[in-house]
Amino acid sequence: MLGNVQSLTEDKVQKLEAYVSAGGGLFISLGNKIDKVSWNEMFFKKGKGLLPGELVEIAGTGPDRDPRVPRRMNHVNFDHKIFSVFKKGLQHAPRDLVFYQYYRLDKVDTEAVVVADYDDPFGTPLFLDRKFGEGHV
Repeated sequence: MLGNVQSLTEDKVQKLEAYVSAGGGLFISLGNKIDKVSWNEMFFKKGKGLLPGELVEIAGTGPDRDPRVPRRMNHVNFDHKIFSVFKKGLQHAPRDLVFYQYYRLDKVDTEAVVVADYDDPFGTPLFLDRKFGEGHV
């Protein structure tokens, strides 16, 4: 899992790529420390890297805006392994989460599966699952 990691060196990215390509899984969670330029260069790599899409902009309302507009999960695939635990009787739980800011993506891989999206006007993907070699990101 990579959670709100600003950036990584090329050798560490290559190790992650090798791990996932060999059948491993990687969960990436973006946050306010992300260096968008670095991530696009090192992880998106014009569609050939680990990221399923190019980071474009931070959307939503930041802490400096009032009122802040809460966003929630809209469509959720409860058959996917990441959400299957909620399938029996807890389907409301993921939708109870509130998000105020999130990254918008462009050039999303057409093979990537949207596992959940936001309730914003664009249906922005929240969770994507993409095959990378023998593994998944």
